[in-house]
Amino acid sequence: MSLPKIFFHLMFAVMMLGVVSSGVMTAFQHWVLSQSVLTEPPKSQVVAESGIRHMISSPKKDDDNRLAKKAYTESFPNETTPAKPKKAVLPELKAPVSSSSIVTKSVTSPVGKNASVKPDASSASPVLVVYEDELVIEFPKAIASTRNIKNAVSRVLLLDRPTAGHELLSREKMNLRKRPYFYRRVLDQNQNPVRYPKQAFDYADYLMEHQVEELSDEEGDFIALHIPLHESGLSGPAKDYQAWVKTYASEFGVPESLVYAVMETESAFNPKAVSRSNAIGLMQVKAEAAGKDVYQYIDAKPGQPSLDELFDSEKNIRMGTAYLGLLKHDYLSDILDDKIKQMVTISSYNGGIKTVLGLFGKTPGAAIKRLNHMKPNQVYRKLRYDHHSDETRRYLDKVMKAETKYRELLQET
Repeated sequence: MSLPKIFFHLMFAVMMLGVVSSGVMTAFQHWVLSQSVLTEPPKSQVVAESGIRHMISSPKKDDDNRLAKKAYTESFPNETTPAKPKKAVLPELKAPVSSSSIVTKSVTSPVGKNASVKPDASSASPVLVVYEDELVIEFPKAIASTRNIKNAVSRVLLLDRPTAGHELLSREKMNLRKRPYFYRRVLDQNQNPVRYPKQAFDYADYLMEHQVEELSDEEGDFIALHIPLHESGLSGPAKDYQAWVKTYASEFGVPESLVYAVMETESAFNPKAVSRSNAIGLMQVKAEAAGKDVYQYIDAKPGQPSLDELFDSEKNIRMGTAYLGLLKHDYLSDILDDKIKQMVTISSYNGGIKTVLGLFGKTPGAAIKRLNHMKPNQVYRKLRYDHHSDETRRYLDKVMKAETKYRELLQET
């Protein structure tokens, strides 16, 4: 073959090789790009701190939107937290994970950066989310054993402070002498405040049967336990008179709980109540008895209150509270034992001080002297069973029970 022909064929071969190589490289680049798109992590921002989990991302669908509900937490008071998906039946739980293997994993992702976190069984812990109307404890599915759930619920309900996520599976002994942080805000299946471990464990069993759901999101699969919260402190009609009770209880040195207990027992918080003996209003004040004493010894003026005054809620509360103060700090001031003084004060408010003291002596001085040599249980039996009025006998128990309730609601010591 001549030299020009050889040169021509060689150049043709080089050109064909270039074309083929270019096509292969283009196809390879497209393949790499498609794989990078498929494996790109989801765009989300995850913040986990102190056992409180918050995920901030664009909602995918209306029925999968976990950003619809506002929650308040100590760590994130203004963040949005996941809403509650549809209820699910508790799946079969795995064997308990030893608490020594549970490590709190704190992951922080700066705002504007993409992150994807998926906890595993060796580094996961439950988280507590506090909403206005419920507590939600979320367990990574890998550690959602019956034992772990009951332990976490008991710690949330019995500790006297907010519980961080890394504490939920702790086996450390709890101090049960202090009032739980969520006391009276959490009521068990029998509508009783949770105070002791057996109550907490029994309630956890109930919750696992009735208040459990499965959740799935970018962070993984979870079992969520819902604990309803109830309004704390005063509620109902008692709350309407809170400001006046607080003012006059402080002025006359009477526990607020006692004022509420007397109002509930005497009139069921009815400002227009009138008894057969002509006791008037919220605290059932008699114009010629308690009303007259308050006029004379508190207000230093003659006469007695009018019907208009007694039907005025604020004035009625003031006079009733002032009379309780007179009984406690003046008429019965020489009684040494506070429990005895309280019981005699309550009975005297309803049955009259002369009649009550007459159970213990012929004169007030003799009665108080005898009371100071008696024990509280002896005085209780005398007041409860020997007073001639059945109403007064039952009144003592009613007020004492109501006062205990209001003392707990108000967290009086």
